Amino acid sequence: MIVQLEVPGFAASAKVLQYVAYILFVLESFLSVAASTNFIKYWNYSPNKVEILLILCSIVSFFPNCEFVGFFCAMRLFRLMKYFDTLQGLLVCAASSAEAILNLVMFLGLLCVCFGITGRYIFGDLMTENTRSHFGSSGIAVLTI
Repeated sequence: MIVQLEVPGFAASAKVLQYVAYILFVLESFLSVAASTNFIKYWNYSPNKVEILLILCSIVSFFPNCEFVGFFCAMRLFRLMKYFDTLQGLLVCAASSAEAILNLVMFLGLLCVCFGITGRYIFGDLMTENTRSHFGSSGIAVLTI
């Protein structure tokens, strides 16, 4: 059984802190619009478009049954990249290697399917039910591998 520790008032305090953070982000956006002299100049800078989208997500998260939209606001952490060059370099490197990692995963999946089918033809139903792994069908053979 999982024991759940309930801290009285923690949820309410976290919700108030969340509202305060949302208000500060909206205030920051208004100040940024005022500093850029007009909204068009503010809108042409692409990180500001993302910030407006995140503010809209945070406003939508106030509605009932839409709290999950507030999780998208965690993307604000990526704003730290402009302050840490190493973090930006790591993220760019990870994004550029995503295709190679996907190719590796697909290759490993193909290998598992090939070995599963080969094992099915070699072993077939020779293994007993006590062994928890058998090659009686192609799906179970791939799971066994």
